[in-house]
Amino acid sequence: KQWYQRRVRVVSLQCQLLEKRDTEISAVQKTAESEIQSFASVLQKSCDSALAPARVSRALGAVAEDRANNVIVHGLCDKNEDSTENLDEEVQCLLSYVYDGAKVLRSERIGRFKEGVKRPVKIVFWGKDTRDKVMSRKTNLMKSKTYS
Repeated sequence: KQWYQRRVRVVSLQCQLLEKRDTEISAVQKTAESEIQSFASVLQKSCDSALAPARVSRALGAVAEDRANNVIVHGLCDKNEDSTENLDEEVQCLLSYVYDGAKVLRSERIGRFKEGVKRPVKIVFWGKDTRDKVMSRKTNLMKSKTYS
């Protein structure tokens, strides 16, 4: 009889333990769900502000504006892989035939160096108006002996 009573007591304690575990698991689950929901709402708000139409259009406008200042020139000699000083001089020489007052922000070769291949040159001007003047006067290059 004592053995039976002990067994009943052990089973009773095990049931209490399982109930306690279930309530703790349920509490942890609710806490985790609420934390995930609050994190999701914070993430949603930050994404909404980051991807706001006004911000996206400003960013795209800046990219488009930057591209509006560019000109790609083909056919300039490509002597070696890292001749940036030589390239700047050559671009200035080229622009002296077209528009002497051109203000260049930077110039760079596009693509990898290959022996015997002339890589195009990307010239970025300070403003769209400078680029437009260069493009409108590009026919002056045909008059030069160097670039005709």
